Amino acid sequence: MISNYLDFITESKLELLLEAKIVYTQQFLDVLDKIDSNIATQILSYKGKDMDVARNYIDINREKTDSIFFKPQDKIDKAIYTLRSNGGVYDNLSKVAEKMDIIHSWKEPSDGQTGIVIKKLTLEEVLKISPNSPGVWSYMYDNNQQLFIFQFEERGKTYEAIVLDNYLVKDVSKITPTEVNVGRFVRAFLKNLGLEYKDTEIEDFVDKYKKVLEMEKNAFQKFREVKAEEIAEWYSEENYEKIAGTLGGSCMRHSECQKYFDIYTENPDNVSMIILMSEEDPTKICGRALLWLDDRGRKFMDRIYTIRNSDVLLFKEYCYTNGYYHKAEQSYDEDSNLVYNGNEVYGNESLVRVSLKKEYYDHYPYMDTMKYYSPDLGIISNREFPWSDHTTYYTLTQTNGSSGQGCDICDGSGIVDCPECDGRKVIRCRDCNGDGENLEGGACGTCQGGGTVRCDICDGDGEVGCPECS
Repeated sequence: MISNYLDFITESKLELLLEAKIVYTQQFLDVLDKIDSNIATQILSYKGKDMDVARNYIDINREKTDSIFFKPQDKIDKAIYTLRSNGGVYDNLSKVAEKMDIIHSWKEPSDGQTGIVIKKLTLEEVLKISPNSPGVWSYMYDNNQQLFIFQFEERGKTYEAIVLDNYLVKDVSKITPTEVNVGRFVRAFLKNLGLEYKDTEIEDFVDKYKKVLEMEKNAFQKFREVKAEEIAEWYSEENYEKIAGTLGGSCMRHSECQKYFDIYTENPDNVSMIILMSEEDPTKICGRALLWLDDRGRKFMDRIYTIRNSDVLLFKEYCYTNGYYHKAEQSYDEDSNLVYNGNEVYGNESLVRVSLKKEYYDHYPYMDTMKYYSPDLGIISNREFPWSDHTTYYTLTQTNGSSGQGCDICDGSGIVDCPECDGRKVIRCRDCNGDGENLEGGACGTCQGGGTVRCDICDGDGEVGCPECS
């Protein structure tokens, strides 16, 4: 009786939850993408629907394959916002709004600043502040963007700023999730949408869902974490399953690069490497990523190199399972934010500093992320910081090691901006010529009215291999 009553309460809560807009974690989306089922397709189709309701987070349960997690809406409503970049702050608009007594004590917040949203500005309210640019603001609001008044504290004082909603992220990482059976969730979800499926179809979906998670668990057995001389060994292309993907394109795979890895091999307490053994040849690898132990006791997985793109998700899932941080973007950019347990972190939390031996090495490898090294301090970091005037430091960005000269085309990074999209990741939609409208005056079906589509040359990365040295 008690068990049935608890099941009833959980399902009732879930049905209330589904009255709001659902937000899926990336891990849950990855699982759905791998399921051949009309139900999976239907659930995926509701991601990002334009519904004027609050959000909820649906996530996988890594310990139990027959259940999932969601986070209660009332707790999400009370969550603190984080500003992921002050590039979304409207300085001039905020200053005018302060003079009009719409906001109080204007100050520009820094990246990673936390605070609350005290007001969502309507288009009419924005036009009162800035009446000379009606087209700009109308276009913004027509494309589901909105301006918020963001309130934050700094040194005991309260400030406010006008911020674009896309730059504010709720910190839901501390909200305790609620667990629910997968089948119960699917039934409640479909019922809320007015969709009907047979019990056999729901059972088929649940079986496939569980099998995907079981396969990922089994795949984890192919991961190894290696240290010292083994790092140099597994960097060598002789130990790759094949030369393909980002792993096969690594500038550090060649035999002449073996002398560059002393900074890794001589610091086994703080530097290791995660390798994924090949299914085709168990003596070879199909992926690798450096693993750093930083001065705050956190483990950070550096850029992921794989033969197959699908294995990148497996590396990330390995991070989630082990409590590691990883890069938000798998690129050579040291400024990429970090992700922890599926949630992107910003500002100081994305700063990584690692203490190594205080040593000048004869050679240094090319670094994607941890580019700044001071042999005098024995510190390596993903951010430049105020080094002493008397301290030597290196920027480790030469693809042929620090003993040679970098490529003149890419400055030693091995990567250049995509020539098609100029690094913007998107190009003008060819079907509507960037206007966002079809011949009937409605939204273009290809770009959904946005005027741009993902660049097909760089596959939306904004970067391609350097034509000179890659």
